[in-house]
Formats: sequence, C-alpha cells, structure tokens
Amino acid sequence: MNFLACNADGTSTSVSTIKEGDCVIVYEGVNSMKAIYVSNEGRFENRFGIFKHKSWIGKSFGSKVIADMGRGGWVYLLRPTPELWTQVLRHRTQILYIADISMVVMQLDLRPGGIVLESGTGSGSLTHSLIRAVAPTGHVHTFEFHAGRTEDAAAEFKQHGLSKLVTVTQRNIEELGFPETLHGAADAVFLDLPGPHKVVASAAACLRPNGRFCAFSPCIEQVQRTAEALSASGFTDLVTYECLLREYEPPTKGLARRAFRKVIRGRSMLGMQQTDTAGEAEAPALPPALATAAVGALGSPSNASLAVAAKPLLAEGGSARRLLQAGGNECCTRLAAIGFSSNLPVMVVNTRGGKVVSKESNVRAGVCTCSPAGGSWDGAPYVDITAEAQIKIRGSSSVQNSKKSYNLKFRERGQGGGTVKLMVPLLGMPADDEWALYGPETDLTLGMRNVLAYDIYRRMGRWASRTRYFELFLVDDGTGLAKSNYVGLYVATERITISPNRINVRRMDPDKDLSGGYIFGYENDNIELDDLTFRPSTSLLTYVMHAPTFDDVAVQPGSGGAGGHPTPREVAALSWLAAYVNQFEAALLAGFPAAASNRVKAGAARQQGLTAGYPNGPNGPTTAAAVGAPNGPPASNGGWREFVEVGSFVDYMLATELYKNPDGYRGSVYMSKNVGSPIAFGPPWDYNEAFGVCCGYPIEGFNQGGVSTGSSGGSAISPEGWRFNICDQPERCKADPVDGISQYYRAAWRDSSLRTATGQRWQSLRGGALANDALGGMVTAQAELIRDAAMRDYNRWSSVRTSPFFKTHMEQWQYEVQQLRSWLLDRAKWMDAALDDAAKGGPGQVGGWRSSAANSAAGGGGGGGAGGGGGQRPSGQSGDQSMGSRFMSLLFGSSNPNRK
Repeated sequence: MNFLACNADGTSTSVSTIKEGDCVIVYEGVNSMKAIYVSNEGRFENRFGIFKHKSWIGKSFGSKVIADMGRGGWVYLLRPTPELWTQVLRHRTQILYIADISMVVMQLDLRPGGIVLESGTGSGSLTHSLIRAVAPTGHVHTFEFHAGRTEDAAAEFKQHGLSKLVTVTQRNIEELGFPETLHGAADAVFLDLPGPHKVVASAAACLRPNGRFCAFSPCIEQVQRTAEALSASGFTDLVTYECLLREYEPPTKGLARRAFRKVIRGRSMLGMQQTDTAGEAEAPALPPALATAAVGALGSPSNASLAVAAKPLLAEGGSARRLLQAGGNECCTRLAAIGFSSNLPVMVVNTRGGKVVSKESNVRAGVCTCSPAGGSWDGAPYVDITAEAQIKIRGSSSVQNSKKSYNLKFRERGQGGGTVKLMVPLLGMPADDEWALYGPETDLTLGMRNVLAYDIYRRMGRWASRTRYFELFLVDDGTGLAKSNYVGLYVATERITISPNRINVRRMDPDKDLSGGYIFGYENDNIELDDLTFRPSTSLLTYVMHAPTFDDVAVQPGSGGAGGHPTPREVAALSWLAAYVNQFEAALLAGFPAAASNRVKAGAARQQGLTAGYPNGPNGPTTAAAVGAPNGPPASNGGWREFVEVGSFVDYMLATELYKNPDGYRGSVYMSKNVGSPIAFGPPWDYNEAFGVCCGYPIEGFNQGGVSTGSSGGSAISPEGWRFNICDQPERCKADPVDGISQYYRAAWRDSSLRTATGQRWQSLRGGALANDALGGMVTAQAELIRDAAMRDYNRWSSVRTSPFFKTHMEQWQYEVQQLRSWLLDRAKWMDAALDDAAKGGPGQVGGWRSSAANSAAGGGGGGGAGGGGGQRPSGQSGDQSMGSRFMSLLFGSSNPNRK
C-alpha cells in the first residue's frame, strides 16, 4: 500500500483497485470513518450491516458497497491519503490537524526533493503530509524520544509503503539536539516540543542558507522564548500564525440559480465523488468570505477577527445531507409588518400553539431569524436561517425566573417518524444542531457577564462558547406574530458538546480505546435522574459524565429514567474515567494537611446526603476499573501533573478568580479528556452571579458587614481576595466543607513552582490579551451594541427588574454596566499584586493578608514543578489542548542566507 499519488521513482501510481493487505478508509458518514486493513477472511460490522472484506477485493477505490448481511446499508471505500489518515489514525499522542498541517507545509516551502527534520513524531499525522510534500526524491528525518512510539511509527510507515522516504529515530532532541551527520543538510525543521527554544541552535546548524524553521506552541511564553532564540541565532522574517479550523461546505453547482439540492457529503480535497439531485425550492446565495489577520511583536498573535463565508443549513441523516432553504426575508417581512426593527438579530420561534412549560418536554417549533447588515460586536458576520426545531426550558435555579432560558435543537421529521439533525450556523456561528438561548434576569447588565466571561477565556487562547445577542419573539398562542409575543434580549450560546468547532476531542470507540472522548463535570447537587455519574474514591465528589453516551441496551432497562442509561458501554467508560480521575486525586491530595482531610470527609458525607438513595449516583454503583487492567487506565508512578494539562489547570483558575464566580469551583465545572491525553480543565459555564453581582457561596461566618480578614478576604462581592481558598476558614464553609474542586487548587497552591507559573502566566496575559484597555473595551463594545435592546427588555420585564433608586431604566442599566466595568478593573488590579508575589515564588498574598494552609510555602501535592508536566511531555504532543477553535501558535523563521 502506498499513501502517495506517485511511486518512489516519481512515476504516477497506477494502483486503483483494492487488494488483500491494503489499507482502506471506510466512509460511513460525516463523522464516522475508519481505517481497515483488508484480509480475505475479514469482515466489517456496523449498525447498517455486515460487510465481508473478500467482496471488496478487486473493486476500485471510491466504490460504494452494499452490506453482505443486515439492513442493506452501504459504505464508501476510499483510498487513504494523508488528510484522511489524520482523521482516522489511532492517537498515540495529541496530533496536528488539517488547518495546522496545511499551514506548516505551505510556510516551510516544502517541495519534492527537500530534506525535512521533525521532532517529535508522535502519532505521525504531520509526518505523512511531510513525506508526500518532499516525495519522490526527498526525505524526512523524524525523531521521537519515546521508544514504543518510535517502533509503532516505523512499522506504520513501512505498512503504508513509505519507509524509503522516512527515517524514524528514537532520540531526545531537547537534550541531545539533532545528530551532527545532519548539519547543513536540511531545507526545513519542524519542532513540536515543550521547549523548542532549547533546540534552535541545533536546528540552525542543520539548516542550509535560506532554510525554514517552524515551532508549534500552545502558549505565548513558548513563542516569545523561541523567537528570542531564533533572533540570537541569526534567523530573519519571524512571524506567528494562529491556527483556526472552521469547516464550511458551499454547494458546487447552480450558485447563480440557487437550486435546492440533496447531496451526499463530499470534499474535493479528499477526491470524493458527489451526487446531487436538483429540486424546486431555492437556497440563499453565499456572501463573500472576509478575513483579517495581524502579527504582533516577536511574532506573537494579535487579536484578529476571522469572518467566513456563510453556508446553508445542513440536514444530517445516515451518511447523507440535505441543503435547506436558509433565507431570512420572510422573517424580516413579518417583523416589518408589526413595526419592529432592531440593530440586533431577531429570532421568531412559533410553536403553533404549543406551550413551552418544562425542562423535560420538547415542543416542536418553526424558527427564523432576521439580522441587520454587518456583524456582531466581535466582528463576525450574521447568517439568517429558517428551520424546524424543538424547544424546552433550560437551567437549574433559573427555572424559577419569570424570564425563561431555553434549549433549542434543530430537527426535522425524518422517514419512519423519527427526526433528523439539522446543522445550523445560527446567527453566523459554526454550524451545530444544539444551542442554549440564555434569557438573563438576575444579571441586570442583561447577559454581559456570561458573554464577557466566555470572551475573556477565548482571548486566553482557549475554547469557550461563542455567543450572539438577539431579541426573541415566542409565538405560542396559535395566532400570527404580534408585538405582544416579544420576550426580550437573549444570548444565543454554543452548548458544551463534542464537535470539531466546540470540544474538539475524538469521539469514543469503546471497543478500541476508553482513554478519551470524555466531557465530564462537577455539578454539586444539580444531578438529574438520567445523568451518568461516577465518584472517585479519594474525594468522593459526584461527577457527571456528559459524553460519551451510547444508545445500546441498558444494563437494567429504565434504570436511568426514560433514556435507559447506563448501557454496558457507558458503564465501561464510567469505570475507566472514575479510575483515572482517582489516580489524579490520589497524587494531588496526598499529604494534604490533616484539617483539610477532615473537611474532605465531611464533604463526602454531604455528597452522600445529596444523592440519598443512590449508592454512587442516580444510576447505581459505578465500580472503578482496576488500574493497569485491560479495561482500566495504565498504572503510573508520576505526579499529579501527569494526569492534567497544567496550562488548562492554571488558566481555569485564573479565569475563575478573575470572575470571582461564587459557584466557580462547585457547580458547572467542566473538564474533558481526549484519547491518550490528560484531563483538560474548562471551558467556563454560567457566570450570571460572577463579577461581584452576588455574595453567592460560601456565605457562612461573615462578620463586619461581610468582610473577612482571612487569607481569602471578603465575600464573592469584593474585588479583593482569593475565591479558591475561602474554605481555609472552616467557619465560612459549614454547609459544604469541601467546596467542590477548590480542594484541588488549595492542594496544588502549596507548590511554589505552580504559584510561580501561575503568576508568570497572569503577567503575560495582562501585558496583552487582558490589559486594562482590552478588558474595558470588551465591556464598552457590548454595551454599545445592546443599549436599545436593553431598554426594550427592561420595559418588558419591569415588574421583576425595576429598582426604586433610579429615575429611568436607562439610568439603572448604565449604572449596572459601569459597576461591572469598575469591578472588573479593580479585581484585575488586586490580582496583579497578589500574582506578582506568586510569580516570585511567594504565597500569592497582598500586604496584610494572613497565610493559610493552602498558600503556605510547604511542599507536597504530588511533587514536580508546574512546568515539568510530571516529566518531559511526549514529543509530538503539542501540550495544552485548547479545543474547538484552538489557539496554537506556529512560529516561522528563515535562516540567514549569508550564513556559511
């Protein structure tokens, strides 16, 4: 099998039929492709039937084959390419994806005959593309420090017919540099290492004059240090790019005629054939794509907006998709008829007489939007849609509000009475089928706290839900649209789900690998009857596993409510994850002070009381898998940093502390885990009580008007004091002595290296992305955008919102906005002082604050420095994963042409 379009001698390959031993990419649907090695006795099974390999042999690549047994389903058999291989390979480490790879290959100016040095090999995703770029006469020298991964990669390249074009070597490049035999031989060098700056001198020695260098880094500190090393080594033309992958599928025919089409998903880049059938209805024309970019000092990425071409709605069912009509004209006409206009998008939801009254029952509805020209406050363009959907009330405590929030799922009726998902680019955000419609009531700025919290987190280089302000009409009386249907100002928000544009982790195949594909979280006592829960034996916190879920037969049908959870595959995932999280907790909380251990026990008792009647949560016992067993995580003797992405651990703390969310560690705490990767903390969710709006929790033990003189200092209202260590004063946490996952941070904060890393990360953010001008500018931009809509909302909900202390709604709202802005800047100022102390290795205190068990300089907490990651990060693993639209810096430089 040869993955390339040419043979080793440069001639075009003529292999077009499948033979035994070939690797075939089996295409089942848009999110389901698998690499299968064909054998005469082999067979492939999925829910559509059984496919015998022997019926594939002799067929052409690209063939559509029907199941030999079963329901008459079909799949496509595709010839493997580096792009397809990236989507189906087994992850030995975190990998580079198409957006990253294409940028690397282009900027390194790779051509046939070139010599490329790569460190590290990892899963071989990039390596396959590097080989193709320099084939048939070039060569790739790839280095990997891990022996097992080196052997696996070499075997894989041989199996793929690439061994003549690549040499795989086990070598720690950070410590040893590249071999002297390669000095002066390379046209390009690529590094994916924790410390690329350490290898710059060795790379310079290997590069020919005018050679190209690239380092792939998740953190701006790495970029800066590498840029300094490059400059010192005589490199020129330094530039950094932020890699962002957004997938859009424009129709390829009939653009002028706007035909309604049914298409089988195909991508020209993958060489797939596409079938389409024209119908009568019209789809919208596509607006032009817009893009801007900026490069800052030392190649650091500036805040750049990226606007992309809008696309029609996509209906997803089986392996087919259908383009739907997506025009907003009808919606705009209806709104104009009742005399309503806005500078924001407007959404009309018509339930055709159905009442939206509960969290449990979906109501079918028609949805359309009408948007003004231009785009959102962050520069992204709007896209209008018309679609069918299901809507229901969402939230926990907010369910009691007069102004409700909603969950919206885009669905249409399918054949046989079922429903089909509609992938909708709602208001111009990346297409998906599930959205949250947040109706702010307690946040008197009308949603600015949530929008601000998510935007700050994205500016930190991590994924958080994208948002769009809009005004909502809910027509639920069976009549036509009227002004009386106006509900108010809302925020359309991406749900936290697995998706290439959201939490970008690989979907789990539990029959192959249980190590990834998870989204899970700590929800305090907000546990639903059909939630999938597990409880690590160290902390006994009750976690909810949000993903994966599977639709096979439940262990005890109905044991998890209507959903019939847990199923056997869900039990296997829960058991694996419980064991892994417990490994992390055991390493982190080891040696935690005795008083804290007592608080853990008290908190565990409280947790059991919260879930009374459920041995380990609503779904019955979840027994953790045995560490080292085939169905459990591997054994480890490393510190706690081996189990978490330390960068995400730090950033989640910094964000939570900046917002001083009273529920920041004890509710809506989300984490994820990719295949073969550690736990990533975040993204943030639910900040309506943050930024000083409420004392929140904990509130016990306050005196002197809610001011504490302890190490945490003040209440959640105060812009001063830490939130994470508030329970170092036990009298303040009588109801919940554990305070959720804050115990993780109280334990980790004992390590001076973590405190130093946290302080330095904060200083870097404050020097750019989170400078005062940036923070204040975010508040101002939002306020200017929603001002008029805010007044309409205040008028609509004056019965629950109006304060007697203000003469007008405008005065009240402007006061709330100014309070938010002032509090945020005051909070950042306090953190500047505290984290300046931490950056120097101190306890993170401001003068006059008492020390505590958490912020003392005592060692412990699993050992190892914050930057060590429990040892060197595997080569090829790009470090802290920022999922979805990931922030990853690609730093390029050219070797001096005059260097000899």
